[in-house]
Amino acid sequence: MGFFDKLKSLFNVNKVEIRLFEVHINSNNVSKKIECNEGNKTLNINLQELESGERKKVKQIINSAVKDEDCLLLEDKSKKIIDDFKLKDKKSENQEILNYLKDKIPPDDHKALRASLYLREKFREGGDVSHLKRDIMEKYGERGKNISNLCTAGYFENWIIPLYGEMSKEPDFTLDEFLKVYNIVIKEAAFSVFVHREMSGGEVKKAILGKIETSEKYNIKFTNIHGIGKSNVKKIRNVIMELETERDFKKRIEEKNSTIMVRLNLT
Repeated sequence: MGFFDKLKSLFNVNKVEIRLFEVHINSNNVSKKIECNEGNKTLNINLQELESGERKKVKQIINSAVKDEDCLLLEDKSKKIIDDFKLKDKKSENQEILNYLKDKIPPDDHKALRASLYLREKFREGGDVSHLKRDIMEKYGERGKNISNLCTAGYFENWIIPLYGEMSKEPDFTLDEFLKVYNIVIKEAAFSVFVHREMSGGEVKKAILGKIETSEKYNIKFTNIHGIGKSNVKKIRNVIMELETERDFKKRIEEKNSTIMVRLNLT
């Protein structure tokens, strides 16, 4: 049995009949465990997603193949991607975010965030990130997509981390309390406004009206507004009072210490 046949057997992809395949070995938080593309004749194996026993078997198959010289391992491109990922992953600003949120957010969210930080680095370089976005969504679903969008916009370091810092000042603070708000932010990001101190009252109002319009367009019956800091809390309350004279909605306000979350239930 040849090199490729052994890999097919190991990962149960025997239905693939094409002989001339390129095998790419990589290790990252973005790709699936096994990806077989008959169109461009490639088999991608993500070592990071394999079980320890599978990694051991892959290593044995590769070592045997190289020794017997019965195949050519085409992994230069994958190696470049791995090296690039590791380089960007080690950047201090990315490590600060990842280290701070480790054990504070769900493990899969942390993995999605790591992949999203790499995507953001590539986006800043002007690269095509459509395939990375697709891979993140395929692996982590709609939640991964929201994490990616929030990450690209800088909300993790500028909003979620400060949110934890502010909430944790409370003497009766619990991680579950933070996760309750965090999960709302992640799940409903597309229909939420995040208010920061640089925003004027007029800008806050405009942003809220824009989100209300988006919600109504997709037949979503709510819009969320989030704020951290006393000035932002006051700003949000003033804008909501003004909007109540112009729009029909029911509001629910959750305020604690210097954080506020307002849910506008649209009618």
